[in-house]
Amino acid sequence: WAPLSSTGWHGSMRVGDIETYCIHPGLPVATGPTTDQGVQTDARGLTPQQLVSINYLVTTYGQTDDPVQAAGVGWAVKATADRDTTLHSWGYEGDSLREAIDYIMRRASPENSAAVQDRAERYLAEASTIRVPRAGGTLTLTTNPDDPTRGTVAADVDPDATGGLHLDGAVFADTGTADRADVAPGRTYPILASPPRDTDGRPYTVRARGAFSVRAAAVRLFTTLGQQESAGPAQPQRLELTAEAAIPRPVVFSPRTPTDAPIPGGPFLHPPTLPPREH
Repeated sequence: WAPLSSTGWHGSMRVGDIETYCIHPGLPVATGPTTDQGVQTDARGLTPQQLVSINYLVTTYGQTDDPVQAAGVGWAVKATADRDTTLHSWGYEGDSLREAIDYIMRRASPENSAAVQDRAERYLAEASTIRVPRAGGTLTLTTNPDDPTRGTVAADVDPDATGGLHLDGAVFADTGTADRADVAPGRTYPILASPPRDTDGRPYTVRARGAFSVRAAAVRLFTTLGQQESAGPAQPQRLELTAEAAIPRPVVFSPRTPTDAPIPGGPFLHPPTLPPREH
């Protein structure tokens, strides 16, 4: 709505094809050569909670050409990074985010001030509920002691993680396939692990591989020498997990082919007892 001025810049800054947002409230908008510092988990000392919240904002709402939405994201990002400086950088002396936004927007774009306030408050409330993701995870395979061909597999990862599993030497009991997408973290899945054809009676091992992703507590950081730093979206964190059954499964003999013997003329009888031979 306005060029660089005494009212500051409240929206996004485009670096290449990425919309980025100020994380130093009060500093002038960055202009000139800008460096992509890549994904950072420690941008200007922000906490993991601040980083995951900002990443949520710039990823979910920030990649937009709508100036009202971009301004709402910009205010929410700044308030997440440093609320006190965000409120008071431009002369406002109170403690209300809505009032601080209106103090600026009624001069920069009065007809959009209320909408920017509404967006900023909603975005900020959503971002505050985003949890810091749990790092890492494990896969667990179990064997039924009464039937080694049966068991389970489970993925212990962040509750918000999404991904799938692949089994080697087994299949999922409900689908009969070795692959499963949309695996629910913490859920236990029954598996079937029949002995391989070439096992020769030797114990055999079941393995599992998992690939998951979860929102990163990080941002893609852009810097301009001596000026503002800004944050763009960081891709989800990838987790590659593997597991192997702790104890090889034994091959248990189980007859599979019955034999039928028809007896013509009546039931089967043991041979009669012969009288002793005379000498």
